[in-house]
Amino acid sequence: MAASYVFANVNTQVVVGSTTEDSVTIQTDVLDLSGLAATNGNLSWRQNDGSSVLVTSEIDFVSVVKDTEVEHFYMNLNTTKTASVGFLMNEKARAIVSTEWLAGYFAGSYSITYENRVGGDAVDTIISGAGGDTILADYHLFDNSANLTTIGTISGASIIDFNIVSLTI
Repeated sequence: MAASYVFANVNTQVVVGSTTEDSVTIQTDVLDLSGLAATNGNLSWRQNDGSSVLVTSEIDFVSVVKDTEVEHFYMNLNTTKTASVGFLMNEKARAIVSTEWLAGYFAGSYSITYENRVGGDAVDTIISGAGGDTILADYHLFDNSANLTTIGTISGASIIDFNIVSLTI
């Protein structure tokens, strides 16, 4: 006889990305989420009410908005994304980098080029791999690599801050 399980009051929200929907907005900073974990770009955490949230790897970025103001946006760098995506780099830019993506990077699975592909005259960083291009618009990764800071580690990923300083004139 097969076992039968009944789960009462299970509340899970699943956010699935697509070619037309590639972001999610939350009100709690990623660094403050309870039980945040990543499995090759699939992000999960627990809410204060005990419910769970699962965000699939096709979600390219998570925006943190408080009082209608974007505090940060987190790129979701992983090996299972299937579309090219560009990020306008600014002082709010951070990234959740999956362990698998990092392993692929160090194994040479990605190529990095610098060209003016998006916007004005500034050079963009183009990271190319099997899942498409990741474009860091108006940002030169090599020239700014000393500014990268790991600000968190979670199961399956590292969280980095690009430490971009915005100049106001």
